[in-house]
Amino acid sequence: MCMFFIVNYIAGQNKNELTKEKEAFLIGMFNHFSGDLYIPEHPVLKNRLTFFLGGKQEMLKIFKESISLYAEETGFKYSFQQNDFLELYNLSSFNPFEKYYKIVDQNQFYDDSKNDKEYKVYSLVLNKSAFKENKVKLAFLVGAFLNSGKSVSDNELFYRGNPKYIDFVTRLLKDMKFSIIKIESPKKETAGALKTIFFKPTDEFKQILKNYNAMLTPKY
Repeated sequence: MCMFFIVNYIAGQNKNELTKEKEAFLIGMFNHFSGDLYIPEHPVLKNRLTFFLGGKQEMLKIFKESISLYAEETGFKYSFQQNDFLELYNLSSFNPFEKYYKIVDQNQFYDDSKNDKEYKVYSLVLNKSAFKENKVKLAFLVGAFLNSGKSVSDNELFYRGNPKYIDFVTRLLKDMKFSIIKIESPKKETAGALKTIFFKPTDEFKQILKNYNAMLTPKY
């Protein structure tokens, strides 16, 4: 069964719009807790798009099948590498996902012990202006929920992540007229604390998630 259900469910007719929806869905599943980094001068890591830590096998199954379909349709070339964690690398001459980010210099460096060199590290910040269309916003929110969301009940869901990422998600939820229940800020005394936004899903959002749950339920 095709795992790229979100695109079939909300897709428009224009090919470029469809592609953007698929890209937004995939980016939603990227690791936005610790994976939004860009090291342009490193011979290998300059091509790393994101990485996934342990767990979340159901989400990774959707991600792998979705990016495979996206690659077939667009000619995008990529590879997965399993080391201490699963890494996604771009093998194409172009990066279709870069337009969804802003590159921010935070004066950080990566010390590569293998070649005894330091490389400048840039942070990638999600670019709100790249998410103009409602279908693109919804595709991102669904992908993001598969990675960093959970449900309290049918009518109360939440996203949890680093504050900047949750602030971005919050803006999209408000743009899409989702009802915000509450926002829990990280405790100041806790380093690396996570921020949480609780919201009431729309009927459309609930239906999409139900279809994913049906796909992931083992059939006997």
